[in-house]
Amino acid sequence: IQLNLWMGRSASGSTSGLHHDYHDNIYALLRGEKEFRLFSPACLDLLKPVGTTRCKAKLHANGLICYAPGVREDGAPEGVIREWKQEKAKTGGGGLDSSDEDEALLDAMLEERAAKKATSRKKSKLKGNADDAKLPDSFCKASTDPEHNVGNQALDAPLASRALRAPLKEGDLLYLPASWFHEVISRGADAGGHLALNFWMAPPSSEGNFEKPYEDDFWIEKSQALLQATGIFSEPKKATAAAAASTAAA
Repeated sequence: IQLNLWMGRSASGSTSGLHHDYHDNIYALLRGEKEFRLFSPACLDLLKPVGTTRCKAKLHANGLICYAPGVREDGAPEGVIREWKQEKAKTGGGGLDSSDEDEALLDAMLEERAAKKATSRKKSKLKGNADDAKLPDSFCKASTDPEHNVGNQALDAPLASRALRAPLKEGDLLYLPASWFHEVISRGADAGGHLALNFWMAPPSSEGNFEKPYEDDFWIEKSQALLQATGIFSEPKKATAAAAASTAAA
């Protein structure tokens, strides 16, 4: 789970640029007005994010778009998962009882993987277009609002007209699945400007369900460890024999 706070001030409207994220997104507008212009991940070949100019992008069955090999559809790097499973086997399962050292190990694995991807991306940028090198893999060079997105070309009119539009006002909540392309136009001219809070979560597996959204407990354990560290989540206490007897007598 990752929480983000987005803020700004604009009377005419500012734009995020057309892009996709790698997480499921719950987005709450706290102040101002916003409009999400949306395209399905199935539009990958039409929208051509700059990552497709550097490598062959993969569209997973659950909709997640990846630009690096060895990444599961829930966004977990396969190499990190192998090391996590090996560590669990050594410690006898881990889970909610895992220590701070275990959590630090998971963070280190993910950071190492991210560093390797960043190094690879820098090398590919040196070979590519200089303008493309300024944008992350998940961003498009075209925009649904080129008037406010200076330097970006306009999206082809037939495609731009197919965008789904979701206008948000203060108090509205939007659920956006991973890798849905979106350009966010934000407006808020008063002293408070516009303000939003969002929650990013690992996308569930395509064959997951409500009880078991992922193929294993990797993200669940990591999220619970984070919530425990912040005091938001605490492990239920095991019932004692005396408490059990008292309950039975009642």
